[in-house]
Amino acid sequence: MWSSGSLTLSSLSPAIIPNEMSILEIVLAEGESAPVSVPGENGEVLAVVLEGEVEVELAGRRHVLKQNDALHFHLRDPHTLRGVTAGSRLLWVTRPPLFI
Repeated sequence: MWSSGSLTLSSLSPAIIPNEMSILEIVLAEGESAPVSVPGENGEVLAVVLEGEVEVELAGRRHVLKQNDALHFHLRDPHTLRGVTAGSRLLWVTRPPLFI
């Protein structure tokens, strides 16, 4: 688990072999923004809101996602997450994997 105060990441896929993707749970504090930075430009993200409401700013456009909403995008697109409600949780699947 890794935490910055406004963002907590927990790996749900530490034992997946081969390591071609990672599956994370992200918990956001209400009203807090957290830039998500992944090295490199090759790759993709699938984000699914498990609980609460999350605002994703993606390449300058804002998307408000509610429970069960999903968003798929390339890692090269600048993106920031903001928890709209307390304890917002996302399933965050990346390829290539993140190691935390």
